[in-house]
Amino acid sequence: MAQYIPTLEFYSGGIPFVSMIYASSESFCGINLQPLSKPSDVSYTFLPNMAFFEFLPLENSHGETETVDLVDVKPGHYYELIVTTFTG
Repeated sequence: MAQYIPTLEFYSGGIPFVSMIYASSESFCGINLQPLSKPSDVSYTFLPNMAFFEFLPLENSHGETETVDLVDVKPGHYYELIVTTFTG
């Protein structure tokens, strides 16, 4: 989205953008607690109750399938997100 901000601001004529939720085709993932913030300042609070989220450390993504839960995610490490919806 960041690459489109200048163009959207130009054509919107000052109308504020509202981004309330971060979603994918599988699930809602996060909510913006400050929906009227500028698009470049938006951050989302993770919603762990919307699906089951597992994290695969990128250093283990070459054949190993040992995932970690949200409570075991370490800051500064990179993970592949695995989403399982309630319907499977």
